[in-house]
Amino acid sequence: KSEEGVGMQLNNVFITGATGFIGSHLCGALKERNNVIALVRDNIPSEWLSEALSDCTLVRGDVTDTRLMIRVMNQYKVDKVYHTAAETIVKRAHIDPLNTYYTNVMGCVAVLEGARQTNVQKICLLNTDKIYGDRMNASVDDVMQAGEPYATSKAIQRLIGESYAQTYGMKIISPSFCNIFGYDLNDRIIPNTIKKCLRGEQPEIFVNDESIREFIYVDDVARTLIKMMDGEYVGAFNVTAGWLSKQEEIVLKILSHFPILKAKYVKVQLPRQIIRQSLQSNWQLNPVMPFNEALETTIRKFRHYRKDWDVAYRTKVYKEA
Repeated sequence: KSEEGVGMQLNNVFITGATGFIGSHLCGALKERNNVIALVRDNIPSEWLSEALSDCTLVRGDVTDTRLMIRVMNQYKVDKVYHTAAETIVKRAHIDPLNTYYTNVMGCVAVLEGARQTNVQKICLLNTDKIYGDRMNASVDDVMQAGEPYATSKAIQRLIGESYAQTYGMKIISPSFCNIFGYDLNDRIIPNTIKKCLRGEQPEIFVNDESIREFIYVDDVARTLIKMMDGEYVGAFNVTAGWLSKQEEIVLKILSHFPILKAKYVKVQLPRQIIRQSLQSNWQLNPVMPFNEALETTIRKFRHYRKDWDVAYRTKVYKEA
């Protein structure tokens, strides 16, 4: 722990989904001022995860195991829970709805039941803009929409959180974020494009994709979650940085960091998807890292943690010089 934290009464913080994108960044952000207990399901060898989870207490198991949730929160006298474990990739959720609903719905119930039985002070149920469906400037008071399995499971999760808050008087926040990006190896547009560029490959731009997405940087998300949990905030929140882009715009911004590469324009059969989506924020996000700076930082992290990919791009630069 940092010298600043010496002598302080540290919180015991439990993070589910600690090897996931948001969970790992939260572990890195919280461990300096808290005792972090990290739930790990799969063993994923990674330099990034080794750094992010260092000095954390690792607990192996599945978030849907209610007995485990109760035992962990009781044994480690947990003060706060950040519940980030979920099936979050829309394509995988579409292929396997049964696992998606079981993980995202029953995992939420297991976490809340563990927190209820052990008198945890406060719980964060991480949510998404997908719960509002195909809608621009969605308000936190707008009706949630049933849609593909991921979105629907997260809408159910928010309702379960509201049920536990109303029934048992528990302090729960349910923040919905727009598309979060940063150092992330999952199947999403920004990491996918960066990975292709680092391998010296042409990223694709779908000429028939007119969808609009809103983005926010992962460090701003972690900082927001910590502030919400440290304050007296409860209930649902929409959080956005206001960065709206089409797929082409995102790919071209990333390509500006890889000057010898050009995009490949292709027409593809697009999956059923939300076309236009953005949030009306009821949370003051301030300060916020500028988008271009956040994108540069993300690319630097990919180059640092995936040097094997960066070698391919640098080799291509050398050959074409």
